Amino acid sequence: ETLIHFADAPQVGDVILGTDEEKIFNLIKLLSTELNSRKKAYNAYGGNYNDYIKFSGEKMPTIVVVINAIDIMNEIYQDIVEKYIPIIREGSKYGIHFLITAEAQTSVKMKVVQSCKNALCLQMTNEMSYRDVLGKTNGATPSPTLGRGLVKLDEVCEFQTAMVSREDQFYNFIKPYMETLKEKGYKKAP
Repeated sequence: ETLIHFADAPQVGDVILGTDEEKIFNLIKLLSTELNSRKKAYNAYGGNYNDYIKFSGEKMPTIVVVINAIDIMNEIYQDIVEKYIPIIREGSKYGIHFLITAEAQTSVKMKVVQSCKNALCLQMTNEMSYRDVLGKTNGATPSPTLGRGLVKLDEVCEFQTAMVSREDQFYNFIKPYMETLKEKGYKKAP
């Protein structure tokens, strides 16, 4: 539920909590409708987002859906996750992307894993866990520093995340920043 702090950001349409079953179903309907609409619009442009934007002269916002702790969602709403799979599988071609977090890859349905083009790992319990997610790692593990992780690009690489403020000041930093974006005229996402 920590993502609730971002609900007022103009680029965020809404933050749906695990208890908001009706909103979860409505999001599936919204995304399915949007996916079908984009398929029709993009058909004359090779059927993909990049060509549509490049050749049509039209603007189409990228949609990013963040599912924080899909493993918990699987436990509570198994049937709902099944409804997201076609959107996850086809969405990126049409400018609808998913960012999914989980405690372990084994808690993510194989159909979801197969649809993910990129995977990254923050600190995990053992070297085997990195291999489960990234495949062959040649023994790479991130150094034991907060925010370190591994990502598979052409090869497995270590990366470092960053905090935008001191940890105890994070929410005091985010709220004024969101207000600044609104003042600059950014419209609220639907």
